[in-house]
Amino acid sequence: MLVTGATGFIGRWVVHALQTHQADVAIAVRDASRLPVVGAFALPSERVLTVDCTVPGQLASAVESWSPAVVFHLAGYGVAKNERDPDLMARMNTDVLAELVDVLARCPTPSWSGQRLVHAGSAFEYGALHAPFDEAATASPTTPYGCSKLSGTQLLQRDARARGVAAVVARLFAVFGPGEREGRLFPTLLAATSHQDSIALSSGEQQRDFTLVWDVADTLVALSQLSADVSLAGRSPLEVGVVNVASGKLHTVRAFIEAAAAALNISHQRLGFGQIPMMAEDVAMLPVPVARLQSAIRGQVSGDLDEMFARVRAWVRKHPGEQGA
Repeated sequence: MLVTGATGFIGRWVVHALQTHQADVAIAVRDASRLPVVGAFALPSERVLTVDCTVPGQLASAVESWSPAVVFHLAGYGVAKNERDPDLMARMNTDVLAELVDVLARCPTPSWSGQRLVHAGSAFEYGALHAPFDEAATASPTTPYGCSKLSGTQLLQRDARARGVAAVVARLFAVFGPGEREGRLFPTLLAATSHQDSIALSSGEQQRDFTLVWDVADTLVALSQLSADVSLAGRSPLEVGVVNVASGKLHTVRAFIEAAAAALNISHQRLGFGQIPMMAEDVAMLPVPVARLQSAIRGQVSGDLDEMFARVRAWVRKHPGEQGA
C-alpha cells in the first residue's frame, strides 16, 4: 500500500489503520522532517518516499518504483485558510490524479482484486444543495476548493474506467479527531483542557455530520478491499464509485461542543457561544445519504456523539498532553 499525504490529519490515521491490518505500507511525503511530529509510524527508511506532488512526474515515479496494490491519495491543497493559490489547487486536487491513473494503468498488480486508487473527495464538491445530495446528485460547488475537488472526481470518472483502473472517491464530511489542524474546532477544545480561559465560539446553530477520524480511516481501508469486479449500488464494474463517508446523522455544532466539553471536563461556563460570527461556509446542511456506503462495507460510521467522545476521552487519558497522532 502507498499513502500520500501521510503526515496530514487523515493520512497518518490511514497509515495506522493499515499497519493494524499488517499491510506492507510505504508513504509519500513532501517533508520527511515532519515524521517525528506525527509519530514516524515505525517505518524503515526505504518505506518513506520523499515526493513533491506539485512537481509533475514525482508521484508517478514513486508509484512506479514501489508498485503498490493500492494508492490512498490523501494529499491535497485548499483546506487551510492560507491555501488559496488557484494553480496549486488545480495541480494538487486535479492534475495529480491524471498522473496516478496513468501510472497505475501501466503498473498492474494481477494478485490484487480490490480497488487500485482510494481518493479523498470532499463534501465541498456538492456546494449549497437544497435537495438530498446522494452520490448521483448534480454537484454545484461554490468555492474554488470545491470546484477543484469536483474536477478531480470528474477526471477519475472519465479516465480511470477507460484505463481499467478500479478507483473509488470517498467524499468526506466533518471529520474530527487527534491530529487535526490547529485552529479548527476540535483542536481548540482539546487545547482548552490546558488552560481556564473562556472559549470564543459561534452560536453553534449550524448542523454537521461529524465523523471521528479513526472511523474514517477504517472506512477508507475497507473501501480499498471492494472487489473491482463488483458494482457499487448497481453500477458497472470499474466505473468510478463516489461514496459519501458519513454517519447520516446531523448534530448542531453546539451539541458537538457540549459533548466534547463533558468528555474533556471543560466547564460549561467557559463556552462562549455567540462570541464570534459564523463563517461564510457555514451554510445549512441536509442529512447525508449513506445507503451506498452501508451497502458497500460491513458496519457503519458512528454518529453518536457520546460514543465518539468516550473514545476520544480514552485516547486523551492514554496520551496526556498530545494533540497529534
